[in-house]
Amino acid sequence: MTMTHIVCLPDLFKGKFSRQHGIFDLMREPILQGCGIHIGYSPSVKKNPTGLAGFNLETFLALASDAQHNMQPLQWIAPQASVDYLFSCLPDNSLVLSVDMPPWLISACEERGYHYINVTTSPLRFARDLYMAIRCSDAAIFQGISTYAVKREEIRLEASALAANVRMHKTLLEEEGSFHFDDLEGSLVYIGQSPYESSLQLADGHILVCDDFADQLQTLSQGHRLLYKGHPLVADFAQKERAALARITGQAVPPCMQGSYQLLSAIEDLALTGITAELLQEAEWFDKTAHMLHQPAVPLGQQAGFSSRHYQQVHFRDFLSPAFWHQVLTPARPAPVVAAIPVVAHHHARETLDQWDDYSAVLTWGRSLPNDAFLRSGGLSLIQRIESLEETAAQQQPTDNDFCQHRKLVILGNGPSLKGFDLHSLTGVDTLGMNAAYRYWERVNWYPDHYVCLDDQLIETHASAIHDMIVSGKVKTAFLIAKILNDYPDLRGRKNVFFLEGFKNSSRKSAYLRGIRIQSSLPFKGTTSLEHTTGAFAVRYGAHLGYEEIAILGVDLRYVEILPEAKHAGDIKLIMTDTPKHNPNYFFDDYQQAGDKYNIPNPSWNLHVGAFKRVAADKEAYAWNTRIVNANPQSVLFDEAIFPFVSIQAFLEK
Repeated sequence: MTMTHIVCLPDLFKGKFSRQHGIFDLMREPILQGCGIHIGYSPSVKKNPTGLAGFNLETFLALASDAQHNMQPLQWIAPQASVDYLFSCLPDNSLVLSVDMPPWLISACEERGYHYINVTTSPLRFARDLYMAIRCSDAAIFQGISTYAVKREEIRLEASALAANVRMHKTLLEEEGSFHFDDLEGSLVYIGQSPYESSLQLADGHILVCDDFADQLQTLSQGHRLLYKGHPLVADFAQKERAALARITGQAVPPCMQGSYQLLSAIEDLALTGITAELLQEAEWFDKTAHMLHQPAVPLGQQAGFSSRHYQQVHFRDFLSPAFWHQVLTPARPAPVVAAIPVVAHHHARETLDQWDDYSAVLTWGRSLPNDAFLRSGGLSLIQRIESLEETAAQQQPTDNDFCQHRKLVILGNGPSLKGFDLHSLTGVDTLGMNAAYRYWERVNWYPDHYVCLDDQLIETHASAIHDMIVSGKVKTAFLIAKILNDYPDLRGRKNVFFLEGFKNSSRKSAYLRGIRIQSSLPFKGTTSLEHTTGAFAVRYGAHLGYEEIAILGVDLRYVEILPEAKHAGDIKLIMTDTPKHNPNYFFDDYQQAGDKYNIPNPSWNLHVGAFKRVAADKEAYAWNTRIVNANPQSVLFDEAIFPFVSIQAFLEK
C-alpha cells in the first residue's frame, strides 16, 4: 500500500481513553525511529497534532447525539453523519492505527478503502510477559508481522513451564497441609464474565447470557459435575448466573474455588465452557478441552495465509522495537539506527499496562517472596503490635464464651474406656465430641454441645454428616479444618464454625487464601503443626471458648496403629477394606466402617501423648484461665500424670 500518514483513532464514543492513549504512546517513538513517520495523537488528546485536518471531537459527538435513540450499540454501528465527518478530515493514503478498534470503525475503513491496524493485548495471558495481538487489512503488513509472530511451539513451551510451576506449588501447599484442593476429575467448569464486556454485546443491542445457550449447556453438562467460576468484580451478576445454570442443567452448581491457571494446569481430566471468556482460548495450550459458545473477541490466526479477521501475536519487546515497525510498515527504508531496547524486564508489558488478571495469583499464591518483602519492610513489627493487642484483649475477655451454657466442659474421646458409659448422665456440664462418634450418637439420640474434627482423611470421609450436624443444629459449634469448605463452602460464614487455620500459629496462609477469619487466642499461642491432634486441640478449643474447668474422658491413647482390616493408601493414609468385628481402638466396634479413610494415629513418634504434654506445658507457660483434669484412669494421661486426676463423678458433683 502507498502510505503517507498514520492517524491514531481509538473508539471516539468512549469516554475513557487512558489505555488507548498509553498504547499509542508506546508505539510513537518506535514508529518514528523505524519508519520516519510521526503518528501524531488521538483526536481525544487536546492541543496536540492529530493528522486529521480540521477535525473537532465535540462536533463529531454532536452529530451523533441525534442518533442516540437508536437501540443499536455505538460500538457496532455509528451515526452516518459522524462517520462522514470523521473521514472527511482523514487525508488520502492514511493508515488508521487503532487500539481496541470498534466494529463501526473497521466497517467504515473497509467501506472507504482505508487500511488499518488494530492493536490489543492477546487473550493468551500465561506467558512470561503479555503478547500484543495485531490485526490488519493489508496483506503486505500482515506478512511483515508474520516475521515476528510468536510460534506455536514457543507458546506451548510457555504453557508447559507455567503449568509445571503451578502444579509444583499446588502440591507444596497440600504437602504443608495449608490448603487442600478439590478433585476436579470429570468436571465441567463454566467461566463467567462481566455482563459489560463488549464481546457479549450483539449488533442489535442484545447482551448474551447463558440462557441463550441453554440447549448446548444441557448437552455439555450431562454426566459431568458442573462448577462455576465467576468474574470477581460482578458478584451479584455471578450469583444470578449460577442460579440460571442450575435451572438450565437441573443440577447444583457450586463455585469453583481454584484460580484460572490452577484449572488449566490441573492433572485432572476436566473441561471448560463459557460464552466468550478469554480463558477458553488459553485452554488448548494446556491440552484442556474448551467449549466456547460464541465467537471470541480476539480470534487468533492459525493459518499461514493472510486474513484480515484474525490477530497475530508478537512479543511486547518486539512491539516496542523500531526494527519491528520498520519491517511491518516501511521495509524498503534504511534500517533504524537502534533496532530495539537492549533489555526488556520480565513482566514489562504487565507492569506498564497494569494488566495482570489471574497471572497475579501465579506470582503470589503461596510464595515466600511477597510475604518476606512485607515482613522485612515493617510488616513484622506491625504483626507483633497487633498480636500483642489481641492477646491483651483475649486475656481480659474470653473470645467466644457466648457458646458456653455451663462453666464446665467434658471432652469425650472415643477410646474403649468409654464403652458402656451413659452419655445422658452428663448433666450440668457442656460436652464436646469428636470425629466419627456421631454414628453412636445417632443410635442413642444424644449429641454433644460442641464437635471437633481436625483429621483431613476423616473430613474427607465424613464431610456430609458433619455438615448435617451443624446446619441442623444438633451441635452448637464445630471446630474443623478448612478442607471441608471444598464440599461445603457455606460453612465459611457461620459464626459457630471455627477453623484450625484461623488460629494463631496454625496455618495462617490457608486462612488468608480461604477468606477465614483470623482468631487471636491465648490457648493456641505457641502451637505448631507438630502437635496438631484432634484430641489435644479439642482441649485448646474448649479453653478458647471460655470454659473454667475441663475434664477429659474417653481419651485412652493406647492405639493399635494398623488394624488387619486396613490397608495403606499412600503416605500415612489408611483405608478400611472391611468393617471390623472388633475394634480395639474405639468404644464401639463399627466406629470405623468399610471405605472409611483415616491417618495412622502415631506415624513416627508418640504424637498424641506429646500433643497433650504440650497442652499442659502451654497452660502453665501462658497462664490459661482454665483448670484441666483427666477423668480417665485407663489413659496414658493418668499413667504419666500429664493432668491431675479427678473422677467424672466428682467433676460432675463439684
